[in-house]
Amino acid sequence: MKKNKFWLAAMAVTVSMASCSLEEVMEQPEPQAIGFSSFVGKPTRAVTEIIKPDGTESGVQKRLTNFYVFGRYGDKNGANYSNVVYENAEVVVSNSSFTNVGPTDVQYWALNKDYKFAAYSDGNSKIESDISFGTDGNITITDYEAGGKDLILATPAEVQTNATISAQPNVVPLTFNHLLSQVSFQFVGEDFPAGYKIKIEGLTFSVNNTATYTSSNNSWGEPTTSASKGYTVGTGTAFAFDTQTKSDANFVIPQSYSSDITAAFTATIYDKYNSEVARKAFTTASLLAESASGIPEEWVKGYRYQYNIKLTPSEMTNMFPIKFTVTTVSDWLDSTTPGASDDLTNTANP
Repeated sequence: MKKNKFWLAAMAVTVSMASCSLEEVMEQPEPQAIGFSSFVGKPTRAVTEIIKPDGTESGVQKRLTNFYVFGRYGDKNGANYSNVVYENAEVVVSNSSFTNVGPTDVQYWALNKDYKFAAYSDGNSKIESDISFGTDGNITITDYEAGGKDLILATPAEVQTNATISAQPNVVPLTFNHLLSQVSFQFVGEDFPAGYKIKIEGLTFSVNNTATYTSSNNSWGEPTTSASKGYTVGTGTAFAFDTQTKSDANFVIPQSYSSDITAAFTATIYDKYNSEVARKAFTTASLLAESASGIPEEWVKGYRYQYNIKLTPSEMTNMFPIKFTVTTVSDWLDSTTPGASDDLTNTANP
C-alpha cells in the first residue's frame, strides 16, 4: 500500500528560569514565613493546558489553581539538604492572589542555611506517589504516564539565608516549565473535485508513553510501555478539504525515535451531495524521521508537533473516477426507401 505523505511543523515554547536570593540584613529578626510567587511559561496547545494564574481561560486553557511544593534545607555550603520543610504540600492560588503564597502549613526561614525547593502541578492535580525530592535537592517523578494533563515543574535556584534576617525576605519565584511534548494531526487534500468532503474516524497514534523524569539532568529516561492515543478530528463529522481541519492534541513523553511513526485512521470521501464515494482504512500511514529532510528525530519538552496528512484520490485506491470509452461513431447510411432515387418530374410551366 502506498504510504500517506506526512510533513511536520514545530513551534518553540520560550521559557526562562528566574533566579532568587535573600537580602542581606544586619538586625536580629522576627521569624519570617516562606512565601512563593508563581509564573507559568508560555503554554502549548494541549488537552488541558495550564496557563498563568491571571491568564485568560479559553477553550482547553485552564489557569493554574493548585501546585505542590517540596522543600529542604541544610548547612551552609554543604550541598546536602537533609531537613524536610515541605513534602508535596498543596498551594492554592487564584487569578488575583498568586504572589506571597504558600501551603496552609506555614514554615519559617532558618538562619544561615541553604534551601532547595521544587514545585509542580499535574494539570492542577497532585501526584500522590512515585514522586520524591532527595537530599541532593533534585526531584524525581517515577514511571509517569503522559495522559491528558499538562505536567509543569519549577526548580528555583538555591536560596541562602544569612546569620540574621530582620525583614521579610523575597518570595521564592517559581517559573513553571512544561515537561511534556504534544502531538496533533491536520488533514489536507489535493486533486479532489470541488465540493467534496472527507470524514476521519478512528485516528490513533501509538507511542511509548511511560518514563521517569529527574531534575538533576532535566531530562526523561527512555520511555517504555506502548500506549495508543485516540484523536478526534474536527467535530467528528465530514468537512471540506480546503478547511484543513485539525485533530485535538495528546501529551507524549519527550523522546528520540529512529523508526517510522505510525498512525491509523479510516477516511470516508463524500461528493457534493453528501453521497459516499469511497472509504478506506489506513493502517500504516507513516513518517520516517530524518534530519536531511528537516523532520526532527526527537520530541523536545515544551514543543508541539503537528503532523499534516495529505490525501489524494490515488491514495484512496478504492475511489474510482467516472470514465467513458468511445466504442464507435455511427456511419451515415443511404436510404433504401422505394422511389427515393427516381428522377423528380418537372412540373414547372413552360
